[in-house]
Amino acid sequence: MKKTLRILLVVATMLLPLTTKAQNDSMLVNIAVNNPVMGTTTPAPGAHYFHVGDTCHVVAMANEGYVLTGWDIQWSFMGTVLMDTTVNLPMADVFDLVGMINGGDGWVVQIGHNWYSFSVTANFVAASEYVPDSMVVNVAVNNAVMGMTFPGAGTHKFAEGDTCHVVALANEGYHLTGWTIQVAFGGATYIDTTVNIAVQDAFDLMMIIDELRSAGEMSTFELLHMLAQPIGGWVVSPLYVQATLNLTANFAVGAPASTHITYAVNDTTMGTTTPAPGDYPIHVGDEVTAEAIANDGYMLSAWIMEYTYYIAWMDWDVAVISDTIHFDDPNFSNPVRFLGVMQQLLDTLPTAGIYITAVFEPLQHTVTLSSADETMGSVSPAGTSTVAYGQTFTATATAESGYHFLGWADATTDMPITYANPYTFIVTEDVSLKALFAEGGYYTVNVNWDYTMGSVAFPMHLVFEGDQISLMASAYDGYRFVNWTATDGTVLCSDTLYTIIVTSDTTLNANFESVTGIDNIEAADFEVYSMDNRIIVKGAEGMPVSIFDVTGRLLGEFGIQNSEFRIEVPAAGVYLVKVGNAAARRVVVTVKG
Repeated sequence: MKKTLRILLVVATMLLPLTTKAQNDSMLVNIAVNNPVMGTTTPAPGAHYFHVGDTCHVVAMANEGYVLTGWDIQWSFMGTVLMDTTVNLPMADVFDLVGMINGGDGWVVQIGHNWYSFSVTANFVAASEYVPDSMVVNVAVNNAVMGMTFPGAGTHKFAEGDTCHVVALANEGYHLTGWTIQVAFGGATYIDTTVNIAVQDAFDLMMIIDELRSAGEMSTFELLHMLAQPIGGWVVSPLYVQATLNLTANFAVGAPASTHITYAVNDTTMGTTTPAPGDYPIHVGDEVTAEAIANDGYMLSAWIMEYTYYIAWMDWDVAVISDTIHFDDPNFSNPVRFLGVMQQLLDTLPTAGIYITAVFEPLQHTVTLSSADETMGSVSPAGTSTVAYGQTFTATATAESGYHFLGWADATTDMPITYANPYTFIVTEDVSLKALFAEGGYYTVNVNWDYTMGSVAFPMHLVFEGDQISLMASAYDGYRFVNWTATDGTVLCSDTLYTIIVTSDTTLNANFESVTGIDNIEAADFEVYSMDNRIIVKGAEGMPVSIFDVTGRLLGEFGIQNSEFRIEVPAAGVYLVKVGNAAARRVVVTVKG
């Protein structure tokens, strides 16, 4: 939305009979300076003619230690003065200033301008004495009992670049109906109107008027559409430091019409709004400010703003306006501030409603994959991929023949990340990975076994060609290790420790079995045997021992005190010996006579 109010001067141009060549094609400009010591002009001071089609420029240049404060401008048509004013705007080219006042960007001499004449004086002052001008705003209310303004009634000044606000506040039992606005330049009034739109901030209304003036006549639909757009503050432009504004807030008895406003989000996992999502009452003229707050990893991508009315017999909201403002739209902002409903809207559609939806979407991140040496290996997907926050990404490295993959490193810092390949991860930020390769084969060693019966320890999963590795199998209580076999069943080794030299991808089976018979004497580091009428247990110092007869009857329990423990039995026969948690062992005892 435009921030300045264009002022249009409508000047009736008459094409009268032409009597001289100078009148036919030239416009007279008399140029002067207030003090030739302080500065000069181009063209130099004096009388100058500009011909039809010429673009006019009269430029002031201050000498060192002085500044241009503005211009005295007298503009006449056939001897009748159209403008006689001093504009304290330090604009170097007086015709840029004249063009601005006249609603354009410059001044080109046209047929008929030969009846115009200008007298322009460049005004300079010592730099130490220069004080910039300000826009004067006279604020009033139609009835002080009904309401007030902020800033209060009186005269206020706003310098160039200031953001202007004059807000009307109705007292209890009253409401704002609109504003009376007068805009004057150089003593001449260019706007004098009363606008019955209950907008609390007069300068928001000024922006609406500016938009209406620049767009021409607007339909009700177009006007409502305009009001649905976010608006910023009204900022004093260089032109307006010469302006005087008279603003009167108009109040009336009674409460303003009201409706409801609903805040919503497209996905509550991505963000929320302030005020929180929900339904709120809103009155005519209220200003609406909504802020979207995105959660980590997400962004506000658009506002959807809808004006609706309710059809009772259909139980249905019908959209009058549905407008989406995307983040790349010049009008997009967050927080967003736009004007509330107008009196005229509620008079026509008393069940109108407003719906504001914050649309969030995941942030987009880049994942860049590269190979440290493309002669050794490649990556997939190569280059830069765009991935939404929270999505899963898989990076794959493929080594060329004669090379092996080492791992992934940060492409910027060279810090190692992982040796996993493929490498799958969730994207929460921009990522740049580099695949590292080296000469020689690089093989995989896999071991399969029953995890309930035992464990297998081996030093690594990825092994360089020719490296020697050792694998150790350990059985759990109640089980024993049987052997190592290849995938085709070939027995490779029966020892728990198996050492191999890796020359290719290798898969091994570590085989265990359950200990079920009393004759099984595996999986222990101690010995149990008989000698004459004694049972001897060696290498089980500190462990408990239990003796059973062949029927399973317990004959005795003992604590082993030394490395060779001897137990005398009363008769020859078969005995069961259980040491610690190991499986029971059968011992045949023969007693000598």
